[in-house]
Amino acid sequence: MDIVLIDFPVGEASILGGKDGDTFEAVGETIQLGNGVGAAFRKRDKELVEIFNTSLAEVKANGKYERS
Repeated sequence: MDIVLIDFPVGEASILGGKDGDTFEAVGETIQLGNGVGAAFRKRDKELVEIFNTSLAEVKANGKYERS
């Protein structure tokens, strides 16, 4: 494997700090690609999409989304 681009907190905890933590190393500066977080779902997971969208709407409605 030549390169992996991954969310830093996830990569730090799972790849760098996991059982193979001594196998991999972070090199260079961390970079930010884009702004924020995305979510992707399989086409067949329609119920999960609805649950996610409902939850996101609740967080936006109660103001917690703007505080994060």
